[in-house]
Amino acid sequence: KAIFIFAIIITAVIIYLNSTHTFLGHSYRDVYFYLIEAYRMSGGYISGYAFVNYLPPFLPFLTSLLFKLGFVSTTSIFITSGVFFFVGIMGMFKLLRLRFSNFYAFFGSFLYGTLSINIKWVANGTLDIAFVAVMIWALYFFIQGMEKNQKYFYLAFPLGVLSFFTKYTGALIFGLMLLYFMSRTNIGRNIKKYF
Repeated sequence: KAIFIFAIIITAVIIYLNSTHTFLGHSYRDVYFYLIEAYRMSGGYISGYAFVNYLPPFLPFLTSLLFKLGFVSTTSIFITSGVFFFVGIMGMFKLLRLRFSNFYAFFGSFLYGTLSINIKWVANGTLDIAFVAVMIWALYFFIQGMEKNQKYFYLAFPLGVLSFFTKYTGALIFGLMLLYFMSRTNIGRNIKKYF
């Protein structure tokens, strides 16, 4: 419960600060390209900028849903990317909880949520925090699938693909999954069991 309250408070504060002040992070030109792509996905039209069709589509797609509801503003992408920070903090807690006690998992999640490099990138419309949050959950469900129940793979692999569509470097999650698989003992038995 404490980590949930912490995640809600820090996410809300950072979204508010990035929406009303400019001292936390920067607005990068990429953010405006994501906004253009989101506007196109919501049914709007802006001429030119054909290259935005090749940008990772997931965050602009979610922002376009807010545009369709009438919230056509830069704040929409701040909110969309900020929500992923909350999701990432909760995912980090669950991931750390697999190996550590509640206290250490909370401390690790608190550290993740308060690192200055993370706070700089939260809720400013960029893809970095969003794809890390999706990768954390993909890795969590993959480990659960390896350790507890293979049904978790039904969540792990789609989230891995989603991390790729959030930011193309998100494909690295499949390397992490393979590394975790290879680190397990008795690889031959695991290959028969999981494949």
